[in-house]
Amino acid sequence: LQFPSPRTGVALGFINRDRRSKSDPVVVLTADGGRNWQISPLPERGRSLFFLNDRTGWLAAEKALLKTTDGGRSWLRVKLEGLRVTPLRVFFLDESRGWLLCAEKLIYSTRDGGRSWQILETSRQPDVPAPQSLYTWAAFLNPRTGLLTGFSRPPDRTSRPEWMEPDLRPTGRRPTTAIVLHTADGGETWNHRLLPKFGQILRVRAFVDSTPLLLVQHPDSLLAASEILALDPK
Repeated sequence: LQFPSPRTGVALGFINRDRRSKSDPVVVLTADGGRNWQISPLPERGRSLFFLNDRTGWLAAEKALLKTTDGGRSWLRVKLEGLRVTPLRVFFLDESRGWLLCAEKLIYSTRDGGRSWQILETSRQPDVPAPQSLYTWAAFLNPRTGLLTGFSRPPDRTSRPEWMEPDLRPTGRRPTTAIVLHTADGGETWNHRLLPKFGQILRVRAFVDSTPLLLVQHPDSLLAASEILALDPK
């Protein structure tokens, strides 16, 4: 669900007409702050939405990247030549600069509004296995300071459910390493940091004149399933 303004909102999902039919991918649109909604079909099932403003937005689909310039009423496919993996999330800082967050420890960047994409080499540098690592969230705290976050999680080697192991520590059976890429120059350069046993950073929220917050999940922990952490931008 994305609200690029107090009145304009777009919800991403799909509709099952009945048990036997295939699901229909859709977006549901409002132009009056949620009082009324209109269903609009999508050419492909989507994973996530990002809107730069009321009219311009992108949708990471299962097999493509789609773009709208009319607030989500119509979508056009964006060519992704040379991409090795399917994008999970898309983020744009402005009309030109954007990033595609993907599985396999890969992020792609663009400087021309999505017409061409290049691998962000810093995304491949963290010393974690690529098959078990993915990037899932992007946030800019201001025009120059930004974060691209992900995580790496070892495969589950046992079929025993968590409730059969009551002595699990808060980090759980499969300790999750958080991956954080940081820029202080508007995305020109990036550095990376690994946070072992930190958990999965699901969301980063930055508000004007307030402390940014992280929503962190611990999938295997019985003691602390999730937590909210304050982030020091320095």
